[in-house]
Amino acid sequence: MQIYATWIFYAVLNDLSADVAVALQQPLERISVEMVFRSLYFFHRARSHNSQLQLIPWLVEHQRSMGLVKAVRQRHRRNAARSLDIWADALTSHQWHPARPTRALIILWSGFLARPFNYVDLLNSFL
Repeated sequence: MQIYATWIFYAVLNDLSADVAVALQQPLERISVEMVFRSLYFFHRARSHNSQLQLIPWLVEHQRSMGLVKAVRQRHRRNAARSLDIWADALTSHQWHPARPTRALIILWSGFLARPFNYVDLLNSFL
């Protein structure tokens, strides 16, 4: 039972981190899941003073003080440059290949997976 609860909590936390990444227009790899988790306490405290607060806009507003976005390290810049050197031909090729999904298919799939989710109600159910 505890393992299932942990999996569910981790899934909700990852989904919340993905929503924060979309709202901040950052890749998911740049969002610190641990700091999103830690910021839930501060959101709960702020929500106790103002019940009209929404989680995602509050996280976006306080993202710098909560440390939600990871810094870009020199090692990451080197790896990105190396990846661009390796994959430059594949990224600039405009020929369709059956093994590679098209941009429209990716957008369609991401729209299918997107769903509204109320994190505040979920959190309040545990408090």
